[in-house]
Amino acid sequence: MIRFSASSWFSALLVYYGGVLPKLAWPTTLYVLYASAVYWFCKDLNICFSTEGLPLVAGCVTYMLVFRLNQCHSRLHGAQAMVAKAVGGLRGIVSCICTMARYTENNSVELTEDEQQAATLLKVHVCRLSIAYIVSLKYHMRAADMMNAGHKVDSDSLRHALTDLVRIKSLLTGVETDLLEYCCGLYEEGEEAATMTNTSSSFAVDMNRHRTQRDLAGLSLLLGGTGQAEHGGYAVPPFILTLLRMAIREPLDKRWGCPERVLSLCEDYIDDVIQAFRGMNRMVACPLPLPYLQLCKLLLCLFVLSLPWVVEPAHGAWSNIVAPSVLAMTFLGYETCSDIMENPLGDDSADISVYEAAHELEVDIQQIFDGTAFRRASILRSFGELGAQQGLRGGSSKFSPPEACKDTARFSDFFEWVRLPRHSVEYITMQSTDINALNWRLFCHGRAMPEDEHSESDVTDEENTLLRDATLKDMYTVRYCVALRASLPHLEEAACQWKALERAGLPGEISLQEAMASGRTRACSPKGSARRSNF
Repeated sequence: MIRFSASSWFSALLVYYGGVLPKLAWPTTLYVLYASAVYWFCKDLNICFSTEGLPLVAGCVTYMLVFRLNQCHSRLHGAQAMVAKAVGGLRGIVSCICTMARYTENNSVELTEDEQQAATLLKVHVCRLSIAYIVSLKYHMRAADMMNAGHKVDSDSLRHALTDLVRIKSLLTGVETDLLEYCCGLYEEGEEAATMTNTSSSFAVDMNRHRTQRDLAGLSLLLGGTGQAEHGGYAVPPFILTLLRMAIREPLDKRWGCPERVLSLCEDYIDDVIQAFRGMNRMVACPLPLPYLQLCKLLLCLFVLSLPWVVEPAHGAWSNIVAPSVLAMTFLGYETCSDIMENPLGDDSADISVYEAAHELEVDIQQIFDGTAFRRASILRSFGELGAQQGLRGGSSKFSPPEACKDTARFSDFFEWVRLPRHSVEYITMQSTDINALNWRLFCHGRAMPEDEHSESDVTDEENTLLRDATLKDMYTVRYCVALRASLPHLEEAACQWKALERAGLPGEISLQEAMASGRTRACSPKGSARRSNF
């Protein structure tokens, strides 16, 4: 959601991008031309129709449009609450597990080295699956929106969906990745399938429907998953949540794990996450009823088209052209705002940025992990020191960390911050940045900022300075995300696909199919096998 200063009255009035003006400019211009033509026609022929009944139509249109606008606005507020609930639930799960994982039993028995590593591995699994879940929410909403559009899969939306899947792959194990590719629901159509659907699109999205092998004839998994699918894919968030539940269940009531009563606390958070997903899925998959939308648009068209015909030509251009155009723009503005807010989890500038919420969760998880690992001893020691300063020296010793607590694990030992592809950064910038920073960026010709020493750019020194100033002014754009730090085949493949997707769809570059195949063919020659970082 584009940010703006609510304290300045003109800051919202003069905004172009991110507001409603871009969507109203062309329709309003056409209506002004239409009203002008009707005015001159009626003036020449001295024609004026009766206004009887038109006020009733105007009242009906106003009521229906305002009611729809209120419904869509409530959907926006509901989506904001659901995203916050999902992020809060995941944050609570990570905090609970990382805090409750045992380092010693009764603070006296030292754990073995294997048990220490098992406790650390537990936190790694919970952290990576929690991050993967919030990213899978965005992927699912995008896939559900593409399904609503039928077989007309937009290549740009598909590119972002594939980027989300690769981002999720970078947080999973090899077995989990195979299951993800098998169930994601993205397919590439053959010539026969494209002919049957009467479309030239080479991609298809199919989820939550049982399909036999005969039904899926001519469709191949876009991510190259192994095996022949027997259904059109299923929702990824419940799959990730199942993995998270398995990770939480495994260490219960073990020396290196968590007390069994911790499960009830985690289940409360999981219930919040499930309710949030259920509500978000309903908003995207179940838009407002078509008959109601059809009636609103029909009455709106009838009213705005008939309005210029009932104004007396003798009243002049103001009453015949300007006033009807302003009224038509008002009603079209109601309709446009409703269309924008009807799916608050989409790609419009007024929609909620799930990527920003995911990044905030990643930052929080890093702090929680480090605070309950290598910083844990110093934090407990500070508790005791405060008690000693306040005259509670006897009790302060109880807060001193045991000698057995020597956890030196860091978040950066298992995860790394990697740069998001350029198209993802641009998407986030256009959806959730500050309006002043966005205008400054658009003033700089919309050129992408060189992100690293390997990026190719032909900008001049003056343009580079402007772009760097735009970057400094922008405090909200997300440019990094978390990935596993390990040398595994599927992570190397994900890193290769990540880089290929950045080039996919550009003039003279590779296609989406070639981008997803690049990891398997080693076309980009990844060097991740020589070091722990793949990206």
